[in-house]
Amino acid sequence: MPSPRISIVIPTYRRAANLRECLQSVLKESDSDLEIVVSDNASPDDTPQVVSSFRDPRLRYVRNESNLGLSMNVHNVWKFARGSHAFFLTDDDLLLPGALREVRRILREDPEIGLILSHLERFNDEGTPVSSWSGFPNSRRFSAGADALESLFHPCFVLSRTVLRRDLIDWEGHLRHIDSLFAQMYVTGIALKKAPAYYTAFPLVKHRVNNKVYYDRPPDHGYASIIRIIREVLPEEEFKSCKRALIDQTVRDPWFTLQYLAANSIPEFLGFCAALLRIPEMRESGIFWTNVARAIKRGAIDRLRRGRPGAGAAVGKPT
Repeated sequence: MPSPRISIVIPTYRRAANLRECLQSVLKESDSDLEIVVSDNASPDDTPQVVSSFRDPRLRYVRNESNLGLSMNVHNVWKFARGSHAFFLTDDDLLLPGALREVRRILREDPEIGLILSHLERFNDEGTPVSSWSGFPNSRRFSAGADALESLFHPCFVLSRTVLRRDLIDWEGHLRHIDSLFAQMYVTGIALKKAPAYYTAFPLVKHRVNNKVYYDRPPDHGYASIIRIIREVLPEEEFKSCKRALIDQTVRDPWFTLQYLAANSIPEFLGFCAALLRIPEMRESGIFWTNVARAIKRGAIDRLRRGRPGAGAAVGKPT
């Protein structure tokens, strides 16, 4: 059976230097049946010059006339791809050696796989490794539906290193959530519901953290939109317990941000809490209120330790 054609899709905005490194890591691959699609969201820097400096027929460049927003640029780069599978790579991340070989192995052994997610190595702008995300100790296959969703839905918020079968993309559904910070989670959620998924412990990319972000976060950091997506992906009664599990995971998730804000900025902390309380599932959850209390306690301790009542936590800033 011939290998499927893979499109590495890279939405970009205003990161010319990072994009150069990203493309260098991809174009080291000798795979001839590969296309690399860069969708430029009207970057005001020298992104066009960076892309044109690479003379490789596998590379295609599309430039939007105006900035369409993060989620719409993601939508477009999926549309522009011609391969059967889209390997998503953020413009400041790096493809690791052997990544395509691992993806092709998985798809060759199990062509029905709809989504691949990998171990995630992480580094900062200085090139220093930071804590990596390892979902499971070993590679494993997940059955379509609750099995895949409960394990992989939330990790898909970091879209880089995700390989998606393009025939599973719900284009209209993605557009319904296009104003969401995490609209892609609707697409990956539908894919996890419809087809088996595979987690590989082999890291496919190096993910850069703490880089400058060129988009705005809503006051609740997107948690309301994630819960709306869960409701829409899983309306059926048969998925009631899975939906409850995913919502519970979402309710637990703000703990780190609550902790950080409580230790650094009381006004931001209160604003974040107020935004979260507009979400019914948050205010009705004992987990949420417990996390708020823990964050206040942790924040007060951190400020006292530093002797600076107004700022300066001993915790890292969320990315």
